[in-house]
Amino acid sequence: MRQPALTWPDPPGTGMSSKATFEVYEDRVDEWRWRLVHDNGRIIADSGEGYASRQKATEGLESVKRNAPDADVVRVDG
Repeated sequence: MRQPALTWPDPPGTGMSSKATFEVYEDRVDEWRWRLVHDNGRIIADSGEGYASRQKATEGLESVKRNAPDADVVRVDG
């Protein structure tokens, strides 16, 4: 069953809509996860771990939105 999605807000001052949507869902082993899906259907990012509740999964994605909207990109060699 597809769950209601949470969407990114428009970038400040741009008037543009996001082309991605957060989805919160329950997986096959009854853990809750989130994923960020582009409007073309491709998964851009995911939680990387399962959560015990929908609330905890939502808190995880809210943390990403809050803490990394302008995160730097670094190259890691190795």
